[in-house]
Amino acid sequence: MNRFARSASRTFFSFGVLLLVAGWPARAQTIREVAPGVTRIDGPPGATGFGRALAMHGDLAAVAAPAEYVGGIEVGAIYLYRHDGSAWRSEARLQAWGEPLANTKFGRVVDAGIVGGVERVAVGAPSEPSTRGQPGAIYVFRRTPGGAWEPDTLLHGLYRTVGDEFGASVSMDGDRLAVGEYGGNGAVYVFDYEGGAWRRSGRVEGDSDFDRFGYHVSLSGDRVAMSTLPLETFELGRAFVLARTESGWAVEQQISRAFGFRSGTPPCWSGGPDVLCVGYDRDRRVARPLVLTRANSVWALGQELTDPAVPTGTEGTFRNHLLEGETLVLPGAYTSSSTPPGPAAVFSKVQQRWERTALLEVPRQENVRIPVSLSVGRGGKVVLMSHNLQPWRIYAFDLGQYVSSDPEGTPPEALPLQIAPNPARGHTSVAYTLTRPGAATVRVFDVTGREVLRQEEGSQPPGAHRAALDVSGLAAGVYVVRVETPDGPLTGKLVRLP
Repeated sequence: MNRFARSASRTFFSFGVLLLVAGWPARAQTIREVAPGVTRIDGPPGATGFGRALAMHGDLAAVAAPAEYVGGIEVGAIYLYRHDGSAWRSEARLQAWGEPLANTKFGRVVDAGIVGGVERVAVGAPSEPSTRGQPGAIYVFRRTPGGAWEPDTLLHGLYRTVGDEFGASVSMDGDRLAVGEYGGNGAVYVFDYEGGAWRRSGRVEGDSDFDRFGYHVSLSGDRVAMSTLPLETFELGRAFVLARTESGWAVEQQISRAFGFRSGTPPCWSGGPDVLCVGYDRDRRVARPLVLTRANSVWALGQELTDPAVPTGTEGTFRNHLLEGETLVLPGAYTSSSTPPGPAAVFSKVQQRWERTALLEVPRQENVRIPVSLSVGRGGKVVLMSHNLQPWRIYAFDLGQYVSSDPEGTPPEALPLQIAPNPARGHTSVAYTLTRPGAATVRVFDVTGREVLRQEEGSQPPGAHRAALDVSGLAAGVYVVRVETPDGPLTGKLVRLP
């Protein structure tokens, strides 16, 4: 057995006494609908930082409270919730097993997925102290056939040096786990689940100690997207794509540093390893997401997306952005801690372009301030968003039921298509103009980019035309209407009322 294999074999925790985590002491918490398609989940009393990190997989939501105190010690916790088809229900509370240790940052990051056919949750504790001999850790929990949650595995870095911050980032995909540590030169680890155990299959180390290599990781199949965080505010970060090779893992490509990656914009994948979204700062003032595509192992710069909530030239940054299949969500940026952020923007892929299809706004009476983090799940139809205010809480948006308002400054008459009535319940009409003869096709897409209605208008002469649409069979929500004409496609937004 070589040195690397021996080190890997020591990363797994031998369980002696286990702390069962399927339940927690009775703590009052509230889960209620505050608007159509918007559910508020209040953190339990004492769950400080509730919502600082979020993860979704299927109907499971994991919510971190990394600063929660128990018995006067800051130990952190993860709260699990599940959507039963009609509403969100609390399911479990997870915390680090063994002797309680303070200030481990347990819950700084979290992710969830199916590994080895079993539902699991991975939790980062990057500041686990050296008194345990293993600074920095990833705690993996598994769900039993009976529905309880129990400890699974404890993973550590290769060198276990104090300050490595192993577990500062984590991402799960299938039977694979990517972990970042940004201490020193930083590194990205990849673990594979094989034969009922986790095996370290790769480690890619950074090339310098000035920008926290491994600060964010996002895993998709045989690739890991990673972005850095510069130590100095005037420096620009970097983004990398790591790929699996015959001998392990290596850097496939560094994305140009001309695009200044910020700590608040971790990379994310769109339903596979060929579409990636990263955040960059064109003028070092306003962060903007950029969608990249891969062809023949080369990443090319693609469509730049903007959020109307942040005017060009104002101070601000996107706190996060996340893709799930064909849905991209950009939380509203903010200008200061005293200024409410703009609404989150939902972009959906319509044919080959991303188009904004909805704005997510928490009801004004909720007095929401700074968005902290978000997660997208359930086929891109539910968005969880947390906010930095006390009492701590998160909001779950069901995009199939939520009705978005029109973007400020974009009145219906300014759109390429005239849709009236809009909003509509049963029937509406789409007005458009042709400059030359030809066939027109009306297509309607939901917020995930799925075509839900198609109507052929046939060959038409030049001039003004109007297509009648029956939308009574569509669920309430926001839709993109696209009319394909000889002059090119025309698009508009339609709101279907309940």
